Amino acid sequence: MTFSDAFTALQNGATLTRHTWKQDEFVFYFSPVANGLEVISIDGKGEYPLKPFFLQKRESCVSPYMFSNEDLLADDWYVI
Repeated sequence: MTFSDAFTALQNGATLTRHTWKQDEFVFYFSPVANGLEVISIDGKGEYPLKPFFLQKRESCVSPYMFSNEDLLADDWYVI
């Protein structure tokens, strides 16, 4: 599927990967509110609201994910 279709699927809770990625790599949409994390305190002076973001599972860790130009133009996305 194209990135446009993949983005819609991600927003609807799907977990996606690309044919060019390793078998254990995937990306998903993380909603802090849905996971009980509405705010975060990082400096001890106040709380900051958390916005939804994308995470990628790669190897043995999960980290924030920024889509590359190649990702945005790819048509090899699929739901896992």
